[in-house]
Amino acid sequence: MPEWYVRLKDAKPPHPVVGEFTVREPTCEVKNSEGGGFTGEIALGQKRRTSTTLGVTRDMFAPKRTWYELYRTVSAGPGICISDGYLDSVNLNRDRDSVLIAGKDWKNYFDERIYPFSPEAYKEFDDTVEEMYWDKWPKKWVDPSGDIITSKVPVQLVVRDILLSMRTGRPIDMRTVAANPGVLSQQNALGVPSFPLSISMVGGGDDVRYKIYPGDQTTIMGHLNALSEAAQYGFEWDVEPITRTFRMWQPRRYPLDVAVYHFAPSEDEIDGMAVDFDWTNEGPAGTYLLGLGQAERTGYKVGAIWSYDPALEQFGRYDLVYDYGTMTHPEYLLDKLKDQNDLWPQKKLTFSLLNPEFLTYNFYTQGRPRDLIGNTVRVTKDFPPYHKVDAYFRINSIRWAVDASTNEVADLELMMIYEPETGLSGGIGGPGGTY
Repeated sequence: MPEWYVRLKDAKPPHPVVGEFTVREPTCEVKNSEGGGFTGEIALGQKRRTSTTLGVTRDMFAPKRTWYELYRTVSAGPGICISDGYLDSVNLNRDRDSVLIAGKDWKNYFDERIYPFSPEAYKEFDDTVEEMYWDKWPKKWVDPSGDIITSKVPVQLVVRDILLSMRTGRPIDMRTVAANPGVLSQQNALGVPSFPLSISMVGGGDDVRYKIYPGDQTTIMGHLNALSEAAQYGFEWDVEPITRTFRMWQPRRYPLDVAVYHFAPSEDEIDGMAVDFDWTNEGPAGTYLLGLGQAERTGYKVGAIWSYDPALEQFGRYDLVYDYGTMTHPEYLLDKLKDQNDLWPQKKLTFSLLNPEFLTYNFYTQGRPRDLIGNTVRVTKDFPPYHKVDAYFRINSIRWAVDASTNEVADLELMMIYEPETGLSGGIGGPGGTY
């Protein structure tokens, strides 16, 4: 039977291991381009996995002060690291001889940091951190050789600079790098973990304009989300366990919808024994979409329409309006409407697997389960005589729950993959037109 255990490390360099303990009834969640985490229970009287004499000691771990690595193993080896990050809570209760621990993975760390700003250095020039001074703000990412309104830079360049700013505690932008290229290899600021960068742009790059003002309270996670929305096709990203390598893919990690699993749920764990299978069809969210916004640079109102005659004929006309507010790139408004996928019947699936390690193609080998995030699966199940579910879905997240008998239930959060875009666009002034 599998064992789930947690390796606890001191957050203070050089991050020594303070102990490894089996966790009872753990839960864990890994998400696509979002933070996840874990919970578990450590018996106060248990020994460490690596010792027959040592157990839990006084205040040996605590929130923020301790990092975690959550492993799953079926042998004496180290197993697979499912999640890692930092503890964010511990709980004791007089009626329980255990400590409940919970942690957030490293992607959540981006929601705990903001783009660096120092009020003192903003007012008083310091040549050691001259990029903090008021005349270097706002921070800009715009092609210096192009027109200020139309010129853009690769989105991966903006992401790189913002993550370097988070690591170094210095507000890095294009001007900073141009004036001092050595800042790219600067040491991490005190208390900041290392996040090596590995940016893979699938299918070419996508350009954006971006600006950050002094004292901006947006978190690094918020900037990543804003950049993904600003880019025409968006991007997906992850932080790998153990190495904390930041990886970024555009537009998607897996651009081809090739099913890595074909689930035909049955009572056989080889096919995927489903302990929960709940399918809902809600019809199209709308068949005539109107998108509105305002161009950031010019202040002009912009609008576009996205519709599809066969959908109007089959389902009828149902209007749906989106107001995107101020838009850095109003030319992407029509693409945003298309990305809503509202014209097609909205089909939802809740799908939970019992003991997925017994699947044909083990759930825990060859890079799985991490590599399943963002990947495609096919699900087929017949409900005669009414309907047969047979569709492709993308995995947005996996959540594990392990019971006292070490049975594992993996909940797959699935997003249906819709047909290739077709439809009719137009509106005031044409797609994305001004008014």
